[in-house]
Amino acid sequence: MTLKKYRILDILILTVIAVIADVLSNLASGWISAQWIFPMYIAPSIVFIVFIYIRWNYAGVFSHLGLLGVQMLLLRNELFSNAWLLLAFIIGYLSIAWVLLLRPKQSNILRSRKKTLLIYFLATLGIMITLESIVLMITPIDGTVVDLLFRHLVNFIMLLIVFMIAQRQKDFLTDMKSYLIKVEKERNEKEKNYDG
Repeated sequence: MTLKKYRILDILILTVIAVIADVLSNLASGWISAQWIFPMYIAPSIVFIVFIYIRWNYAGVFSHLGLLGVQMLLLRNELFSNAWLLLAFIIGYLSIAWVLLLRPKQSNILRSRKKTLLIYFLATLGIMITLESIVLMITPIDGTVVDLLFRHLVNFIMLLIVFMIAQRQKDFLTDMKSYLIKVEKERNEKEKNYDG
């Protein structure tokens, strides 16, 4: 299998898992909101987008945009009731792409201690929530930043658990192109030594 085909398959699998997780989580958050009478937002796709960007760099953009479309479809009743709310959501969700800015140093970050990974993850959600908050504060929408933080609370806890589990998996949070090239090189060297 070529690198291109592997990349497409890998991104497709992660994206499909993200869609399934988002649909199930949307149903769960709807039930939670009905029971607690409190709006809850649970979107596992956030962490999957981070995974895809880490593994495949800019190739994750199409998956990111597709998952944004899925989120907008799932939350259509809420988001399309107010243009400002829709704008805040889109800006916040697309801000996940900031992880691409860390590409030059990413391998060092991802192989670091859990404390560094925690900061990396907190920054991702922090930027997302901050940008949403800024848009909401400058628009005539009822609600406060505190409401937004509570809305993301369950999402944050769940995604943090998923992120830390993934971090423990060997060679999962890594630049896959570099990793596969390295594996291929090592295999060729072994075959060369064996033939010699």
